[in-house]
Amino acid sequence: MNDIKKSILHVEDDTDFHAYVDTLLEDIAHITSVPSAKEFGELVSGFKFDLFLLDLVLKDGSGSSMARKLRLDFPNTPIVILSAHDVTGAIEEADAIFTKGKFSVADFIHTIKKLLR
Repeated sequence: MNDIKKSILHVEDDTDFHAYVDTLLEDIAHITSVPSAKEFGELVSGFKFDLFLLDLVLKDGSGSSMARKLRLDFPNTPIVILSAHDVTGAIEEADAIFTKGKFSVADFIHTIKKLLR
């Protein structure tokens, strides 16, 4: 069995929420969290990630813009949107979309595990 953890880049500017999500996923993958589009841009080209977890609304950018760029640059890497705004089906580039405060933790974890396989 492969003991190497997969790697997730989590872009979220709400520190409490990103800590919560990171705790949910810490046994599944290594999480790198950044709070801004700027820091996302600095990290994304220098490291290999197995999944991108994006908020849509950031103080300095748009998660949907990041998703479009990621889909072009990393076409085989899953993208999951986790946003306070219900945008189900609105982001073509996303492999899964969850609305903060309205998602089942079990479904979220199951989806992340499935996308990391």
